[in-house]
Amino acid sequence: VDDVNIVRVGAEHPLNRRRLSPLPTYWPAFFRAFSNYDIIDSNQGIASFSGFFIFFAKKPLVATFHDIYWTQWNDYFSFPFSSLGKTMEFLWSRLDYSRIIAVSPTTAKKLRHLGFRPQIDVIPSGIDNRFIESINAKKNKNSVVFVGRLVSYKHIDSLIRAFALVQKRYPDAVLKIVGTGPDENKLKPLAKSLGINADFYGFVTEEE
Repeated sequence: VDDVNIVRVGAEHPLNRRRLSPLPTYWPAFFRAFSNYDIIDSNQGIASFSGFFIFFAKKPLVATFHDIYWTQWNDYFSFPFSSLGKTMEFLWSRLDYSRIIAVSPTTAKKLRHLGFRPQIDVIPSGIDNRFIESINAKKNKNSVVFVGRLVSYKHIDSLIRAFALVQKRYPDAVLKIVGTGPDENKLKPLAKSLGINADFYGFVTEEE
């Protein structure tokens, strides 16, 4: 990309569900990166523990964080995984990365509140405009589409309740929900109980 060679290390992580199995594969690749690359970007999760080895790496080591749960672990995970998640985030906050990238101002605020010491820069996740413009999408009248993870802090339940009011005025309106997440089993019954036209598509490809 723009004459920069980007190498993604470790086993491919599935996009439609979160798994632990690929995580150990990052470590051998990380240690090889000490000599092979100019900059190491540890992209949240187990990879963030690379901050322990920044002294040995002897090159810039950047940590990218998409979100921090901290007080929300108990909302999504039961013990002991909730406690493990909190412990991981606390340990990350004590590591000396060269620089930290947060994908949103909210995430940056959480990182600072948790005590992350390195400089934090906000760089939103990128999108490929050329790819989006190349898709021949059909416009459907009176349709609303949500795309994202089905988690409580995105307030999809509020969208569903609001859409119930919309549908009273526009009976042919349709709500399309794309994505998966822990709240899926709560949102489907909610939509059914309100009697709205809601389609849940689950995980779909970029083209879809």
